[in-house]
Amino acid sequence: MSNPKTALVTGGSRGIGRAIAEHLADSGWKVVATYNTGIEEANHLKRTHGVEIRQVDLSRRDTLLDFTNQKALCQESEHVIGNIRHCRNKRT
Repeated sequence: MSNPKTALVTGGSRGIGRAIAEHLADSGWKVVATYNTGIEEANHLKRTHGVEIRQVDLSRRDTLLDFTNQKALCQESEHVIGNIRHCRNKRT
């Protein structure tokens, strides 16, 4: 894939979020996974699948609002990781 699509996966260090992140990375996507706890698991995902990881506490209202502000997220993401084309959240 010459210009891989970018996926944002929340809850990416464990469980379903991790499985989604691994599957997308194995399918050629550039993956950014968020986590709140589980730094060791997140770092393992980074080492084994090349996934970018970001610690975000989505249980806190202020960080949740910052994270869900799509305009700010897209502007920051385009600067840091390229164009996000696909988002997955294990809770939706």
